[in-house]
Amino acid sequence: MNLCKSMSIGKIKFHLIERNKTLFSNGIQDEYDMVLTNDQAKIIVEVKQKVHPNDVKKVLKKIDSFKNLYPLDNRYQVYGAVAGLTMPKKAIELAQKYKIIALTQEGNDLKVLHIPNH
Repeated sequence: MNLCKSMSIGKIKFHLIERNKTLFSNGIQDEYDMVLTNDQAKIIVEVKQKVHPNDVKKVLKKIDSFKNLYPLDNRYQVYGAVAGLTMPKKAIELAQKYKIIALTQEGNDLKVLHIPNH
């Protein structure tokens, strides 16, 4: 998947992509595979070879920790995403349930499996 090349997910464009970010603050620590930023939103992306349903739930926790680690960034809407080469149907269903973006790779292109209406 080449988010860095397209700088977009569907119609959502980004101007900043941060990778492999570890944050520590006030006793909270978390690691983020990717953080995508535009003027209105940040998307926390969990990247796996194969996305499991638990990875979808993990993104929800990462969104909460991110909001606690970045309290000054409260002007942004914070969303979650899971990305993987393979994604079982159950993981896609959970992404839909929790309004998480689901991404996979199709050839050299990014394929959006689910993008919620926020």
